[in-house]
Amino acid sequence: MTVSMTASDIYVMLRELKDALVGKWILNIYQLNGSLIFKISHDSPNKIWLIIEPGRRMHLTALTYEKEAQQRAFCKSLRRHLRDHKITAFEQQGFDRVVYLRAGPLEKEYTLVIELFGDGNAVLLDPKGRIVTAMTYRRMRDRDLVRGAPFEFPPLRGKDPWNITEDELNSTLETSKGDIIRTLVRGFSLSGDTAEEILARSGIARETPARSLSPEQRKILHTTILTYFIALDEDQLTPHVVLDEEGNPSRFLPMASERYKGVKVKEYPTFNEALDAYYSIHHRETSLESLEDKYQGELSKLQRLLEKQQQHMETMGVRALRSREAANAIYQQMPIVEELLTTIREARQKDVPWQEIQNRLDLGKERQIAAASITERLDPHSGRVHVLLDGHSIALDFRLSAAENANTLFQRSKQLERKVEGALLAIKDTKRKLLELQQKRDEEVTQAQTQKTIQRRKKQWYEKFRWFFTSSGLLVLGGRDAVSNQQLIRKHLEKEDIFFHADITGAPAVILKTGQKEPTEEDLLETAIFAVSHSRAWRAGWTGCDAYWVRSEQVSLSAPTGEFLPKGAVMVRGNRSYFRKTPLRLAVGLLEENGIPYFAAGPETAMKTQTAHYSTIIPGKLKVSEVAKLLRSHYSKNAPNELRQYIATMNIDEIIAILPPGPINIEGEQ
Repeated sequence: MTVSMTASDIYVMLRELKDALVGKWILNIYQLNGSLIFKISHDSPNKIWLIIEPGRRMHLTALTYEKEAQQRAFCKSLRRHLRDHKITAFEQQGFDRVVYLRAGPLEKEYTLVIELFGDGNAVLLDPKGRIVTAMTYRRMRDRDLVRGAPFEFPPLRGKDPWNITEDELNSTLETSKGDIIRTLVRGFSLSGDTAEEILARSGIARETPARSLSPEQRKILHTTILTYFIALDEDQLTPHVVLDEEGNPSRFLPMASERYKGVKVKEYPTFNEALDAYYSIHHRETSLESLEDKYQGELSKLQRLLEKQQQHMETMGVRALRSREAANAIYQQMPIVEELLTTIREARQKDVPWQEIQNRLDLGKERQIAAASITERLDPHSGRVHVLLDGHSIALDFRLSAAENANTLFQRSKQLERKVEGALLAIKDTKRKLLELQQKRDEEVTQAQTQKTIQRRKKQWYEKFRWFFTSSGLLVLGGRDAVSNQQLIRKHLEKEDIFFHADITGAPAVILKTGQKEPTEEDLLETAIFAVSHSRAWRAGWTGCDAYWVRSEQVSLSAPTGEFLPKGAVMVRGNRSYFRKTPLRLAVGLLEENGIPYFAAGPETAMKTQTAHYSTIIPGKLKVSEVAKLLRSHYSKNAPNELRQYIATMNIDEIIAILPPGPINIEGEQ
């Protein structure tokens, strides 16, 4: 199973990407566990999404990934230095599994180096090539990755395979002591997969000793290496994913392979699409592994704590029982114990040496005196005498009476029993925490197992503007700013269309695309509501505003001779038809396209004809971003089950883009 991309994979991937990304703007950067996701501008309404997983992969993605709620320091640093800058370079370092991306003006150009080998890394460099920040800091034998140090690329393992000569190949083969597969990998910086493919095309077994190749085999091998790399530059590659016997993706390949000839494959238009398809399947497996790793440490810690608590409780329970049994044993033989203690105490008061006391006790044992017979030994240092009562070895303090010794043991037993009770509560709490953590892990694992790969919806051309469809299905377009106002008039205002404008300074140009149909009165009113709702009247908190409409031939971007027309403004000539006191009120509807949900905003009468799920909004006090989050939260819980996951991972900016320009109140939800 393919895990990470080879240098050949990276070369083909970048060949497709360079033209698409160089010159585009980095709009935002997100972090997801160990991956980075770049949102990049595009001429169409659809943004470019680039996913980078150091040590593993890099490619464009059409999928939606849930971003971390709290972005890490590394991601914040990337945003600070790369966001809102234009990409100036996107290159592979030699033929290594290292890629660098440059962004920003020449004098302030920052470089992001992505290492796709080993454990992987991402390192941000300042214009002077010094390390600003890194995903992982390391000190290595050949270089140091520490903040402020000059960055050095990792040294190449072998010769450049792109321009290898026959003499270089023969020299490498002659000095090799291993088989041909290892010789190619170590001598020419090839991955195992690439070397296997070259050998398969050459008809040479991988275990063949390198030095044993015949002159003819060496010539074939040299030709095959050159033709393999020439093929990587061809336009007609056939990127595909190899499928296993069960039809699951097992690896990806940038072009037709001799090794997998006759094996079932699925072809894709681009290599980036093949990579995205492959990793979309294996991302779930990686997510499951990450979830297990995420919880395993804490679960093991709680399990060890529980074992220690149980051992401690058992030990205290045994000690409590022994203390109680010892006290009972003393009470049962109270006179004998008291006689022994009194004898020792009186002897010490007369300064009788300990050895003499021991001798007297030994003599008493010989004479079978009861008090002496229970004695095991004396401990002069602690002032205790050890006795054996009913099978219990008990240390008695001779300075205390037998009753006092028994009472001390009873008190100790009670104290230990209280500790046992406390330990039971602690064990119960630890078991609760362990169960809760296991349930949380199981829930997340179940969710990850059942989670669908979320396909990003491809936007329509008109979504770069404000838009909605009327009750009759006519498209309405509105400008977002002065530039898009001019684009609307120049490129999209056709002869049969109707032009709308709110009767207030600071309103977008709005076009009702009739499609050569006669619009109904409801179409006209809905367009007027849309026009005033996206005007400055909304920000001002008005409840109503006048709007007018005219035919397309009455609209011009040219001012009369001697007059000036501001950017984005239009000249309207002739009579105007008005809608007076048009209400500022829209409905945000949840629509669906090919099973993928998205939001649209338009007059309530229009939204009713397109969806049963919508919320009405009016000018109010909530920030646009707050309303967007509330809408996403509401519909991720109340929409049909199959749509909820899509909505929960929807980018807030996509919802903000359809809302009016000012504070909002949500009036009702359907």
